[in-house]
Amino acid sequence: MSVTADTFRSVFRRYATGVVVITASAAGRPAGLTATSLASVSLDPPLLSFAVSESASAWPAFAAAGSVVVNFLDADQHHIATRFATSGIDRFAAPTAWSRLASGEPVLDDAPSHLRAQVTHRLPVGDHVIVVARVIDAAVTAAPATAPLVYHAGAYSTVAPASAAGEFGDAGRTVRRVEPEAHPLENGPPARDVAGRIEPEPQPPGPGGRPGPDRERAHRPGAVAAAASGAVHHDQ
Repeated sequence: MSVTADTFRSVFRRYATGVVVITASAAGRPAGLTATSLASVSLDPPLLSFAVSESASAWPAFAAAGSVVVNFLDADQHHIATRFATSGIDRFAAPTAWSRLASGEPVLDDAPSHLRAQVTHRLPVGDHVIVVARVIDAAVTAAPATAPLVYHAGAYSTVAPASAAGEFGDAGRTVRRVEPEAHPLENGPPARDVAGRIEPEPQPPGPGGRPGPDRERAHRPGAVAAAASGAVHHDQ
């Protein structure tokens, strides 16, 4: 049984992932992209990985760069993620606030934390290249309680901590997609302004009239709570 690309995407739309902007410098010029494929690979030595499409506009720079910077984003920085997933623009032009580390790599000034890593492997897999890099420096510039930016069901969202999940209520299942900047996206059409509500599928009552297990999961602590979004394609 073969799996179509649409089915494959549909399944992964249900999988929430973190969102980062990865930056590098090649021939003295900054390059950057939005990625949802970041993974922690090893603690000893400290290794991370991410995947980049070989058709991405930023790939030539990442193919040549010896090091990268992973910029982590807060929930209210979805506009930065949208910008670095948009093609046909200078992603480092204003209003992007950035500077160079002493080692030369570009870093986003407003990122709450970042990792600097030296590329060790580039592994072609399918239509992407998996980049493996060894972490050689780390910086945390914000309080650890900041809400992270995540991507789920085609929308930028955030995650409610278990201790605060009750504060979101029904709003924790509301997603608002916002129009990105008026530039073509790397691998798709511009998103449209759409407001939608994620409702759990109706489930038969459980024992004693309690909600069925799927409905209980929809209301569990740590449910995804929407911040704002742009329907963008990542790892570009």
